[in-house]
This record gives sequence, structure tokens and C-alpha cells, in this order.
Amino acid sequence: MAILIGIALILFCGVVAVAVWLQPAFRQRSAKLIIEADGGQVGCNSTTAPLAPEWVGSLLGIDFDSEITYVRIESDAPAEVIRDLPGIQLLWLEGSLVTDATMRYLEGRSGPAQLYIIDTNITAVGLSNLEKMSDLRGMSLKGKNVSDEWLEQLSQIGIIRQLEFLLMNNCGVTDHGLKLLENSTHIENLGLPDAKITDVGLKYIKNFSGLYSLNLDNTNISDAGMENLSGFTKLKILSLNNTKLTDVGFKQLRKLTHLGYLSLAGTSITDASLEIIAGFHNLETLDVSNTQVSPMGVSRLRNALPNCSVTLWYDASTDGE
Repeated sequence: MAILIGIALILFCGVVAVAVWLQPAFRQRSAKLIIEADGGQVGCNSTTAPLAPEWVGSLLGIDFDSEITYVRIESDAPAEVIRDLPGIQLLWLEGSLVTDATMRYLEGRSGPAQLYIIDTNITAVGLSNLEKMSDLRGMSLKGKNVSDEWLEQLSQIGIIRQLEFLLMNNCGVTDHGLKLLENSTHIENLGLPDAKITDVGLKYIKNFSGLYSLNLDNTNISDAGMENLSGFTKLKILSLNNTKLTDVGFKQLRKLTHLGYLSLAGTSITDASLEIIAGFHNLETLDVSNTQVSPMGVSRLRNALPNCSVTLWYDASTDGE
């Protein structure tokens, strides 16, 4: 009898051990089903093995995935299961049904590395839940509710100082918000398209010496602010579409010779600026559509930079070159 009890005990302990071993795989599978049932998406790390061996999946008739590293949700409903997905590297929150209720499930997490908050009803208060997110390196924020108040909150909890990538698109961020970024010198990729910034705010980012990508499309910046961009000699990507830039301001950018991508569509530059651009020997892509640039000027530039793709058009009814 003692032997039978011993065998039963061993079997029981084995079953418990296997159950504990497989628990992360079952939790992840359940979380995936809940997220997808709500219209969300998940993505796995295809370079790693499934969380449970293939033979276990075959035995149980279940397909187990490798660790989930990407999650996109469009409402608060599935947010609770985020806690069962410790390997998330990119979390995408989008839509008006996502609120601060979702943010509460991020409290205490060290990751993800990238967080996208797109057109949600999340508030600055909800951002306070990111305080322990030490692995966070990139944020993409879009929506009318994204404002200086958001940057104030991110600054207070220390997140701003650790970011390397920050995109704030079509939002209410102003020059005051840029002032809050003044000490965020780790930022390498900064995007502020459609933000409510002016030349005054650019002085707060002039010390971002490691910046390699900058997008200021559709803002109220002009020639007066270009001096603050003149020191970004490591820039490889620069987009100033639909700004008040003219040849006078572009002269300030003549040292940005490492640029590989430059977009100046909708500005007031002329062929005079193309003469400066002719010295940008690393340039691969240039857009000067809807500017004062002439076809002759573009032709000369193409001769000077034969490996550069130049786009020039004037309006929707005009065939581009």
C-alpha cells in the first residue's frame, strides 16, 4: 500500500509540475483568443520556439505559439489579459474605446519598449501608470487629446528622459511642450507633424546632438527657426513639408550633408536652395513638389546627384517628372 501511495504521490507531483510548466503557454493562448475576439491583433517572435513543445501541442490538440511580442487592442475589454503577456515589446492602443482603464493594467510593468497611443480617450492622468516602465524607449502619440499636459505627466514620472523615439502627430502640443523636452537629449527620432509649435519652440531641441530623424511637417516654423536646426549634422531624415521655409532659411541647413532623405514639398524654396542641396552627396530621396523650384533646376540637380530620386510636381492636374 505504501508503495502505491508513493507512486500516486509521484504521479500527482509530476502532473502538478507539468501544469505549472505549461501555465504560461495556456495563459498566453487564452489572452490571444480574448484579444482577437475583441478585434485586436497579436504577433509572435518567430525566431524563438513555442512556449510549449510541439509534442505537447500534438498530444492536447492545441497549437502553441512562441512568445507574443506585439499586441494591438481597440477597447478596454481585453486589457486585463495584458498582464499575462510579459514579453510584449510593442503595444498599440487605438480607438475611442480605449481609456485610462486600460492604462491601469500597465502599472508596474517594465515594458514594452514601444508604446503607441492613437486617437484614444486616454488622459494625462492615465499616463501616470507608466512610471515603472524602465524599458520604454519609443512612443507614438496621436490625437486631439495629446497635449502639453501629457508631456508634463511624462516628464514628472521620468519617462521623457529615457525616450529615443517620440512621435506626436496631429496633436495639441505647443512650444511649452517642447520646453519640457529640453533635457531629453537621448532622442534620436523626433516627429511633430501638425503640432502647434513655432520657431520659438525649436530652441528647446537644438541640443539634440544625436538626432537622425526629424519631422516638422505642417507646422508654423519658418526661416527664423532654422538656425536651431543647423547643428543637427547627424541628421539622415528631414521633413519640412508645408512650412514657411524659403531660400533664406535653407542656407542655415547647408551643413546637413549626411541627409539621405529630404522633403521640402509645399515650401517656398527656389533653385537657389537646389544649389546647396547639390552638395548633399549622401542624398537618396528629395521631394520639392509644389515649390518655386523649376524643372531646369531639378535637371541640373539630377546631373549633380545622379543617385538621388527627385520628385517634382505642382498640383494634382500636372504630370510629375
